[in-house]
Amino acid sequence: TTVLWDHSANGSYHNDVAGIGRDDATALDQRMSKSGNNGSIVTIGKGAGFAADKDFLLWGNNSASGSSPYAISSDYVEYANKVWKTSTSGAPGNVSLSFDFSNLDFDLPSGMVANFTLLIDTDDDFTTGALVHTTGTTFDNGVVSFSNVDLTTNTNMFFTIAMSKPYVNKVITNRRITYRVRRN
Repeated sequence: TTVLWDHSANGSYHNDVAGIGRDDATALDQRMSKSGNNGSIVTIGKGAGFAADKDFLLWGNNSASGSSPYAISSDYVEYANKVWKTSTSGAPGNVSLSFDFSNLDFDLPSGMVANFTLLIDTDDDFTTGALVHTTGTTFDNGVVSFSNVDLTTNTNMFFTIAMSKPYVNKVITNRRITYRVRRN
């Protein structure tokens, strides 16, 4: 028997636990998952099949609520206080990852989809060494999604969502100030 998610090792992150994976002995081929708990906001999917038997990716969160401004870095206007921890077995490969904002107390404007950022790190503070992932970012009906996400660099990775600070270019012409916002 292999333990894929150990409550004692993941106690602080034992909330809204879900997972995807493949187990040939039980004919399990779970390619998309979201915790069934009320208020769960993360869905992870694997469009293509798993390469091998016993490839698994599980995740849970720290149950924090709300968001904080600039706490990680001045590059981010806001980030979710809720942090997710992963546990992997085998080589599950890259996935798609979505956040449902209807269940997230987060004050982000939907028109700024280019500024949504997925932060991935080997620790849960994201202050140094965090990978900034923006590939395939979409925002549709309150759900922001990222594609081609690698959560398997280490057996345990941490992730959260942030709103990157837009680059503001101020142009003054004839006493009129125009702000042009573009992504860093």
